[in-house]
Amino acid sequence: MNKIYKIILITLNFILILSIEVFAKHNYTFEINAYHLKRDNSKITYTLSRTGNENEYTNKDVILTINLNKPVYKIDGFAISEDKKTLKKVIKENETNTITVEDISGNTQNITYNINNIDKIPPQIIGVENGKTYNSDVQLKFIDNIGIKDIKIDKYSKLGTTVNDDYYDVTNYKGTDLTDCSAKVKLTGHPKNTKTYKYYINNIFKAHTTATEYTFTGLKKGTLYTIKIEAIDINGKVLETVTRNVKTKMFSNITSTKDNLGNFTVTLSGIDSSIDNAVAVGYTKLENQITSYPSITSDRTVTVTFSAKSITGNLQNGYYYFHIQLYDDGKVVDTACCNVIFEQNSTVQDISIKSQDLYKLTSNGNYQIIVTDLAGNKTEKFISINK
Repeated sequence: MNKIYKIILITLNFILILSIEVFAKHNYTFEINAYHLKRDNSKITYTLSRTGNENEYTNKDVILTINLNKPVYKIDGFAISEDKKTLKKVIKENETNTITVEDISGNTQNITYNINNIDKIPPQIIGVENGKTYNSDVQLKFIDNIGIKDIKIDKYSKLGTTVNDDYYDVTNYKGTDLTDCSAKVKLTGHPKNTKTYKYYINNIFKAHTTATEYTFTGLKKGTLYTIKIEAIDINGKVLETVTRNVKTKMFSNITSTKDNLGNFTVTLSGIDSSIDNAVAVGYTKLENQITSYPSITSDRTVTVTFSAKSITGNLQNGYYYFHIQLYDDGKVVDTACCNVIFEQNSTVQDISIKSQDLYKLTSNGNYQIIVTDLAGNKTEKFISINK
């Protein structure tokens, strides 16, 4: 037995010596770290933010940002920051959803978001086809799913140029001073090799520039002007000339006020002496529309007070649309448009604002019709009347 023990002992010593030699040869180092593990039971907190104003309609994508107090795992559809504390998502259409975020310790938190003010649907112009010529009067209607902001009808003398002859909108009751009238032109096409443009009004030269837009200022109200634009090549040669007639607004100022009871007052002052009648219309929906026939005072002022409750029965959140049409010899020659918003809370109402038979075009000529909704979507049509 002693012999056996000796053999075992010699073998073990040999293994030990060999192990020491190997460790020494390869210079191995071992380190043991001990941790006291404790689960994180703290609550996940967060804040929500977004681009744009949640109380105004938009036709642009909305970026939703969720900031968290600690790292979480990635969520499908969201981009996550490097420190895993921020989630972002580009929202292209209205979206309401609840997501669940989880941290490394298994804590979870439900997060609900609601984006409901995106609108990318353009308004409709009913009653005419784009590019068509009519041999009779034309009746126009305008429809939009959230609300009409601007209606602009421009009569022009030649295709290729659009004119913005101060179609005003007053939103949320901020008065606009129209004493200094202006006319803005924008070129929509040009001949080959055009380099610059020359702008004239009533044959008076105003500017020589590369810009395809120009605003004529300091014009008199209710006055017809002839605008001329020349397309110039690099050698100064006139390639093409476009002329347009434009009439500035028939009033000097528009002011407006509202109260918390749903009453809204708009005043047009400095009305041109040719105006002999005015009609005011207010509405939110086609079936809830009121019409007023205000008088023009001796100082050429029209004041109209509407009650939102008289239109809807109850004061509703959202936009109300009003316009005052000015008549000369029984025909509408100018229109002042206003929007007002009444808010009882911070939600955006899906209110369909429509108009019926607002405009009747009776005279021969070329017309550009532009309708803009509350989100900024636009619809444009060009028509002609030749009867």
